[in-house]
Amino acid sequence: MPTDPMSIVLYAETELDREEYDSAYCVFDRDGNQNYHAASKRVTLSRHAGRLRARRFRSVLEVWLILHFCFTSRPFTSIGGLSAGDRVVRELRAHLPGYTKGQSNTFEVLESRLESAIKHANMLEVENRKSGADNPATDVHRLVEYLMGLRKVKKA
Repeated sequence: MPTDPMSIVLYAETELDREEYDSAYCVFDRDGNQNYHAASKRVTLSRHAGRLRARRFRSVLEVWLILHFCFTSRPFTSIGGLSAGDRVVRELRAHLPGYTKGQSNTFEVLESRLESAIKHANMLEVENRKSGADNPATDVHRLVEYLMGLRKVKKA
């Protein structure tokens, strides 16, 4: 499975060519990825633009997790030997002590805060549109809302 942004987009395009999917979501982290902007542009210009949706993130998971606790639009940048991603994780640990990337119980711990996270992510989206900023930014809430909608359809 590809891991860099451009490879993810190319893989999604290939899958959309081969299979009859309604859409494909490309989820990748901006932090430390040199081809982030090229991949984002490719999504916009893709022959599958109507079905190919990129969810571009800065420190994808951790910003989303912070939004479970509070709203923030404070930018995260590299300072003093710490990457922007390291600083996001440090901020998250103020709310979720002991957090480690890939820990298995994160969803269970935060599930009760999901509505707050969606609300805060929507607020951040509006703030970023007004200011023209994209740090921090996350579209995880769009993917979560999409998946929640699928669950509702399946139950009906």
